[in-house]
Amino acid sequence: DIDIIYADRLNKKTAKIYASSLSPTLYWTYSKELIGAIGAFPSEDNRYEIGYNISKKHWRNGYTTEALKAVIKFLKEEAKVYKVICAHISTNLASGKVMQKAGMEYDGTLKDYRIDKSTNERVDLIYYSSR
Repeated sequence: DIDIIYADRLNKKTAKIYASSLSPTLYWTYSKELIGAIGAFPSEDNRYEIGYNISKKHWRNGYTTEALKAVIKFLKEEAKVYKVICAHISTNLASGKVMQKAGMEYDGTLKDYRIDKSTNERVDLIYYSSR
C-alpha cells in the first residue's frame, strides 16, 4: 500500500500527493490547500481508467499533468497494469492536452456520447491511453 506519492514538479513546491489505502483517489495539495483529485479505477483485462479534477484557481500550472504522469508511472511500474485509459469531452480540449503531455496517445472517439453540463448539448467523448 502506498501512503504518499510525490510528483517531481509539485515536490519542488513542498506539495504532496496523498494516497489513501482505503480509496483509489489521490489528493494533491500545496501549502495545505486542496488543489485537486485524481483517481484510478479498475476496468476489465488489467486496465485502469483515470479521472481527475482540479480547482479552477490552479489551472494552467502543470499540476494535473504531473499528477497524471505520477499515477500512470505507479500503475505501470508498481501495479503492472497493462493499459491505462482516460477520456475527456470534446468541449474540454485542455484536458486532452493534459493527457497528451502525460504521454498518452489518442485511442478513439465516441460520437455524441455525453451531455456537456455547461451547455446541455451532446458532445463526443475522446479517449486516450498509455501502454
